[in-house]
Amino acid sequence: MRGAFRVGAVLALAASAVAAVPEVVREVPIRAPNRYAVIVGVNDYANFEGVEGGDLRGAVNDARSMADVLIAKWGFKEDNVLLLLDADATREGIRTGLTEWMARRVRPGDLALFFFAGHGSQTLDMEGDEEDGLDETIAPQDVLATSSERDITDDELRSWLQTIPTDQIIAAFDACHSGTATRAVSTRMRPRSLPREAPKGIGTRGDAEEDPGILKGVVALELAAAAPDQVAMDALFAPQGGTTPYAGGAFTTHLVRQLWRAEPGASYVEVFRAAFEAMKAERFVQDPQIDGALDAPLFALGDDEAPNLSRGEVQATETPDGLRLQVGPVQGVTVGSLYAMGGELVRVENVEVGGALVAPVTRPPVFRDVARLAAHVPDVPALRVRADALDETVVAGIRQGLGDLRVYLVSDDQADLFLVPDEDGRGLSVLTAEGAVRARVVASGGDVATSVARTLRQEWAAQRIAALDNPSPDFDVTLSFVQGTQDFRQRDPIAFRVTSGRDGYLTLIDLGTDGTVTVLYPNRFVPEGRIQAGAALDVPTSAMPFRLRASGPEGWGMVRAVVTQTPLALGETDEPLLSNREGVVLAETAARALHQALAGLWDGAAPLGDALPVEGWATAVANYRIIP
Repeated sequence: MRGAFRVGAVLALAASAVAAVPEVVREVPIRAPNRYAVIVGVNDYANFEGVEGGDLRGAVNDARSMADVLIAKWGFKEDNVLLLLDADATREGIRTGLTEWMARRVRPGDLALFFFAGHGSQTLDMEGDEEDGLDETIAPQDVLATSSERDITDDELRSWLQTIPTDQIIAAFDACHSGTATRAVSTRMRPRSLPREAPKGIGTRGDAEEDPGILKGVVALELAAAAPDQVAMDALFAPQGGTTPYAGGAFTTHLVRQLWRAEPGASYVEVFRAAFEAMKAERFVQDPQIDGALDAPLFALGDDEAPNLSRGEVQATETPDGLRLQVGPVQGVTVGSLYAMGGELVRVENVEVGGALVAPVTRPPVFRDVARLAAHVPDVPALRVRADALDETVVAGIRQGLGDLRVYLVSDDQADLFLVPDEDGRGLSVLTAEGAVRARVVASGGDVATSVARTLRQEWAAQRIAALDNPSPDFDVTLSFVQGTQDFRQRDPIAFRVTSGRDGYLTLIDLGTDGTVTVLYPNRFVPEGRIQAGAALDVPTSAMPFRLRASGPEGWGMVRAVVTQTPLALGETDEPLLSNREGVVLAETAARALHQALAGLWDGAAPLGDALPVEGWATAVANYRIIP
């Protein structure tokens, strides 16, 4: 799917960005290869006081969370990681970090990583090497709000990276490179793009297929937070359980989460795809991109591919406040989850940036410095909907229709969705925090409140199904499209290919673009839904005398595959179709039934609460897009 992915904010493996290194005459002691990193995060810009959208909230968290996962999981020594935050992340600070601190330490065969989270922009190309006449730039802490004088251009960054004497250079960016991005509609989201006008007399950037990224010509691998015509979002994540909201880049947060979960030998493209699917499942509009040498193993040095921690393992310490796990919201840790330690279970009581406090479930465990996840609470935050543009009577009717669901109607910008009425008063649009149309609601029999409440109930249940992830399964499942694309037009045939690492039973659920839920598999033609380990299973199967076709409004939909050791009892459905006709079940019914069925796999004595066991089942998601 090369054409579907391209560069906006870039993770680049520079294989040929290395300048010629003078031959060293003196003998140098042979040492094992090392990993080094310069990691930059800028929230507080020195010259952005009073500039709307100027300062950020999540870039520093991105930098710290990236450093944490590299050190704890992927073999980077703490002394080999230089962290430049806010006032330390000036133009000169970044230059010396690369050309002096890193260049003096790195040797041929080492791996060097540069990560930047902050603003990005564009400036006039003075070298004549850009087809669109623009250089992409990143914004150090002392950048000017209205001038590119202190920006770091792609050409400058390339020259700085060329001073590092190794052919294993990774450069990662979570920043926008469009000078025309507009302010997001919600204070929960803001673009990582400087509030500047595009350079006058210069056209817009070319087609994504022609845009090779900010280090073009020197990179072997590129991953992106967004397409060239999109913005990389600085987002506010509101976890469940009353924990403090967490600010971070939408892409970096999901990328780091997948880096924590990845197994030894996993490739860059595997981690990227997992982050991409997770972002789409959580309704982020921006489209992460990828191109280049996709199959290289993560941060590998020769035969050294093993991380310090296996999937599901976390470091633990004893503190004056109690037993603490060295993980936080960016890793997806949730209140109520259970970890095994020293033959006993502990339950997560509080989660904050930098750690999670846990308490014994039965008796105090024998302390170990590593704990393993045993049961996970799916992170389904409350859905906040801004509705102050509606009549009070309509708002009251919506609240009544929502009942006791955690869907709250608010009158401030701290919202996930926005209700915007049509001028004729016959319906309204449901907008995401990024300003995209999530749904159109037309009054049913003149009752707008009932129609809106139904839509919001579906959206809440859809979030619950989307969040039904297993961060530490004991086998793997893959899900893809037989057609080799994720873009479909109305009535296009759709087929899914599922593989499982273990014999089991497959449940395949479609979450349509209109919020409806369809149980695709098993069905009355294939009531058991068996799947064999290592054998690809295509749905529809030969036993299903129909084809699945795309339908529903334009936008993103999601299919979730769940493989279990015993069949899941989700109730009877009619012939499944990707439509709002036969085979469709209420999203709330499906969400509750799926959660209850998976909870039934737990064979431990401790009470689960809302947690689900991580053993005995695995899941995967594939997102599709209905296009005109």
